[in-house]
Amino acid sequence: MLDAPNVFIDSRTNSICSVPQMVYGNKPTDGGFLFLSPEERDELLKREPGTEKFIRQIYGATEYINNKARYCLWLVGASPSELRKSPFIMERAEQVRQFRLNSTKAATQRSADTPTLFQEIRHPAGEYIIIPRHSSETRRYSSIT
Repeated sequence: MLDAPNVFIDSRTNSICSVPQMVYGNKPTDGGFLFLSPEERDELLKREPGTEKFIRQIYGATEYINNKARYCLWLVGASPSELRKSPFIMERAEQVRQFRLNSTKAATQRSADTPTLFQEIRHPAGEYIIIPRHSSETRRYSSIT
């Protein structure tokens, strides 16, 4: 940090240099049924060890800022026959389907056809940075990784 005047940057829609566009992260719209607490993850792995390949740690703003562990069922590319081997995954997929069907939004209702996937997937293939959408007014800086 330097002893210098404060500089404020005006809002803009285009980047000032050649960098990838910032986008929101994945949007599950799942009623929480694709998410797992650390305890739920551990219990699932005890009961159904074959599901480990479908579990990923997820970083929302709260998890990232507060260094909390949270997991999700990441079923992109999973075959229907693999998914049918897991009663837990099948039950959660049905809960997601019902949650989406009960929505008043047409787009959410249509996504009930793919209950094993997040409604919107924007996960980058390569490296990326995390910039939390919200933070705390008491923070003197924004956490970015």
